[in-house]
Amino acid sequence: LTEARTPHEYYLINTEGTARVLKAAAAHNGGAPRVVFLSSLAAAGPCRYGELLSPDTVPMPLSHYGHSKLLAEVLVHAYRDRVPATILRFTSVYGPREKGVLTLFRMIKHGVALTVGGWDREVSMLYVRDAVQGLLEAGDTPRAAGRTYCVAHPEPVTWRSVADAIGRALHREPRLVSVPVGLARLIAIAAEGCAKVRHAAAVLNRERVRELTQQRWVCDVSPAEQELGFVPAYPVVRGTEETARWYEEEQWL
Repeated sequence: LTEARTPHEYYLINTEGTARVLKAAAAHNGGAPRVVFLSSLAAAGPCRYGELLSPDTVPMPLSHYGHSKLLAEVLVHAYRDRVPATILRFTSVYGPREKGVLTLFRMIKHGVALTVGGWDREVSMLYVRDAVQGLLEAGDTPRAAGRTYCVAHPEPVTWRSVADAIGRALHREPRLVSVPVGLARLIAIAAEGCAKVRHAAAVLNRERVRELTQQRWVCDVSPAEQELGFVPAYPVVRGTEETARWYEEEQWL
């Protein structure tokens, strides 16, 4: 669950839901099926002291979502003597059918793009086909049991370069606009209030603003490359081209 009406919902689904899966797997009396747990870089928190995020990073999540995924990882480790499991910490995944990044594509198609804070914030990205490859390799590689990996394309990008790549794919030169962090927080508070009235999840909230405004969410994927044979084939230019093509063919843009 990446969007929730209350903090409790994150823990109910992401943490307690994981506990139920692990309990069911452990009930196979020594023949537990292989479990691949899809976690998130949010469980680790943003980069600190110039270091890349890795499984050895001291976790400092910034949101209830991140905390709920980190607690689920703790459960995976608690069951490691009964359930062979691999943890994959995914970064932002984009591609066909993804609706979060669709907003940015739509803005750029109209010649403008908004972000909170600066456009030179650095991130790791992951195209959906590479994401699927990582999941399959984690499930098929015996030595991956009991291990944690960060999964992303190895070349970090800035949001400026992402916007430029989307602009090229859509044949646009968008005007890049930065929304001040203080204003974004006020908008998030208003969005939270509206969502509460509608009994819905606020897509933009204060925790989300806090995560968005961090300078670096960049991870070290070399262990996944070396141990899983993970070879991502979609740098952001290729990934945004395919995504734009799909959005246009399906008339999402």
